[in-house]
Amino acid sequence: MKNLKCKVFSASGNIISLVDNRTTNKEIAFFIENIKDYCSIKTKKTDGLVIINNSDKYDFSMSFVNSDGTTGMMCGNGGRCAIYYYANMLDTYQKDNLIVFNLDDTDNIYYGSLHEDLVSIYFDIPYKINKKTITINGIEYRGSFFEYPTPHFVIEVENVFNLDFKKTVKKIRNHPAFAPLGTNVDFFHKFSYNNLYLRTFERGVEKETGACGTGAIVTAVSFFLKYGIILKELTIVPTSKSELYIKLSEIDGESKILLTGSVEEIITLAKLPTKKH
Repeated sequence: MKNLKCKVFSASGNIISLVDNRTTNKEIAFFIENIKDYCSIKTKKTDGLVIINNSDKYDFSMSFVNSDGTTGMMCGNGGRCAIYYYANMLDTYQKDNLIVFNLDDTDNIYYGSLHEDLVSIYFDIPYKINKKTITINGIEYRGSFFEYPTPHFVIEVENVFNLDFKKTVKKIRNHPAFAPLGTNVDFFHKFSYNNLYLRTFERGVEKETGACGTGAIVTAVSFFLKYGIILKELTIVPTSKSELYIKLSEIDGESKILLTGSVEEIITLAKLPTKKH
């Protein structure tokens, strides 16, 4: 059997491995077993693995595995990498045409498109939001908790760069208020009319990442709700400084949130060792 090959992408600083599984049809358990190999490509440590699978209904089906082997969640920037890969693979792809895929052969459908080096993906608007206050090291943190499509706790602070991030964030990630699975943690502050700085600690990666797509979405929604405004477009500046853009949009008359940012391929077709499964 030929080894699967892996590409590595940067989606606004979120470093994502990607495997096209449509000819090999490996089970998800195979990728979980080999996740350390797929998330350690040459000298690059990646935040997770996107798997492109066959679909009878859509352009493809996508699975995502975090670098710690957890799975079953949707990665916003991983979805943008999948769209970029699929669009560039098709000789017939017309820029801005919609690509449609689902997650893990479920009814969770996503739409996206490629325009030059910018890739957009449409997400449902998060409506399940809970205000929470937790105490860490004697300090209260008030924020918005989203179960969307992975959990996020979003906190506004005066300055994201003045945080004792390493000391605080893991205690928030594992706080009993978010038991049993814990949560992603997002700190943001506004620095101009429609610009926010964002730092995200991702559950499953267990570190601060260069960017987080779903984190950018829930942070934008938290900002809109707190201040009672919905801007035409909000710019999120993550740790990588590679901007993400959030705006309300729609598909077939249904309101959606549009996430847009850059994607670039940084390692091409690295052969990987694989275990039998």
